[in-house]
Amino acid sequence: MGWYSVFSDWRIKFLIISIVVAAAIATILTYVEARIRRKKEAFLEEEKRKFFIANVKKKVLSQEDVLSGLDVLDSVSKKYFRERFGLYGSYTDLVDEFEKKGKTIFADFCRAMFHAYYSPKELDRAELKAVVSKFFKGYLEEEGVREQLAKPKKGHEAENNGKSSSVRSSTFVGKISKKSNKSARHKKVIKGANSSKKKLNSSKERLKIKDSKETEKPKSKKAKKGRGIFDRIFGGRLSKEERLRLERKRWLDELKRRRKQQNFSAIVGGEDWLKKIHKEIRIK
Repeated sequence: MGWYSVFSDWRIKFLIISIVVAAAIATILTYVEARIRRKKEAFLEEEKRKFFIANVKKKVLSQEDVLSGLDVLDSVSKKYFRERFGLYGSYTDLVDEFEKKGKTIFADFCRAMFHAYYSPKELDRAELKAVVSKFFKGYLEEEGVREQLAKPKKGHEAENNGKSSSVRSSTFVGKISKKSNKSARHKKVIKGANSSKKKLNSSKERLKIKDSKETEKPKSKKAKKGRGIFDRIFGGRLSKEERLRLERKRWLDELKRRRKQQNFSAIVGGEDWLKKIHKEIRIK
């Protein structure tokens, strides 16, 4: 009777029902969270593989010489075989090892690489693409990804590139992506430096033209008189060419100082200062 009296209380019933409902909700949420995590991990792995394939294809096929592209593919494939299977050695040894393991696609790839290196026939771009496709066919089969090797559409390719930029790469994929990022940053810095040099050279040319025009003007009496006053104030008698040379030297020193203190984009701000110098030279 004691237990019956306890469970007959509506507050105890409400508490038990609340505990059961909370446990059911927690179980459902845990299951949903685990499912979402698995999907996210699978998506990241797929994006990582796509990013790796796109980088290697771009690096191999962008080489000017076919043999240099084959060397890039050789280094990438040997590194993958070493990290994935722990296999070393020449391609003939790798063929035997892969046949023992039942990896026929990688065995065919190693035969194709051996034929490409040691065949008297010169390798062309089409054969290089065929060898690359064999490697990635075995790579996708080994990684458990069912994916067509056909070239994707432009819209999907741009979307995949946008997604893959935010994916953290593994140690094997990360080294290749770091090299491509470094080369892109290096090209961007060189481009900015070239543009700043062009602007600096154009400003120097404008100053030279202005100086040549002013030196060609006939010297008037007022100019001679003003020059005499200028010389008396600053001490010594300087010619107009010497003054222009000093002004030019001071201008170049100021530009060097600004370039050390600021970045390349701040150099463009020196054009206002250049106009000021032109105005001072015109007055003098």
